[in-house]
Amino acid sequence: MISQNCDEVPVLNLMHRPDPKRAPDMQDKRTVVPLEKGDWDTWLHGTIERAESLIKVPPVELFVHRAKDPAQQVELPVESA
Repeated sequence: MISQNCDEVPVLNLMHRPDPKRAPDMQDKRTVVPLEKGDWDTWLHGTIERAESLIKVPPVELFVHRAKDPAQQVELPVESA
């Protein structure tokens, strides 16, 4: 599984529970990086540089969020980092 730091992604940054045993600057927040099916061949058979170019957090606009209780729904930031 590929993951990427998401400290600077507004919505994802809010989704991780703080670890009380670690200082705030030591809490690396990570997210899974999905590879589009059309990129699998590049990932498996391309150059290292091409494969590395595929490791990126999806645009924030693709994420859907909702509260379990609709009465508690809040709007989250959606600007891209």
